[in-house]
Amino acid sequence: MGQAAALAMAQKNWQKFEAKFASLPEKLPAPQFLTSDLLANWPIDQSIDLLIANLPYIPKERLAMLDSSVRDFEPLLALDGGADGLRLVDRLLNQAKSRLVPDGVIWLEVDETHTPEQLQALRPEYHYEFFSDSFGKARFMRATLIS
Repeated sequence: MGQAAALAMAQKNWQKFEAKFASLPEKLPAPQFLTSDLLANWPIDQSIDLLIANLPYIPKERLAMLDSSVRDFEPLLALDGGADGLRLVDRLLNQAKSRLVPDGVIWLEVDETHTPEQLQALRPEYHYEFFSDSFGKARFMRATLIS
């Protein structure tokens, strides 16, 4: 899937779920969709409150161990997070620190081998919390910019 098709799919998915957010007491602004190498094309004068990304996060040595339903379905580019699985996560956290509002939040899917301590050593300007998936594995991370 090319960039334009992926962006169109994301916009279509948002439209399908937008009605679910309509009942919230606080109205959420519509998300902005942008084709970019992480935040490279994000307007420098536009701050971010919440950033959700699904980056490649699998450590290179674990790629061969993935279930075939993942390994044979997803392109390698969407899975390979580099040696420790944090190559793009690190880049995003670094770029986001100058664009997030104070106490701004980033949500990411991570590998079950990643730890808050590992992320804290990588980017100490954030507070990290990990959350479990339906199988009880810590697979989701919330990084809050420390103000």
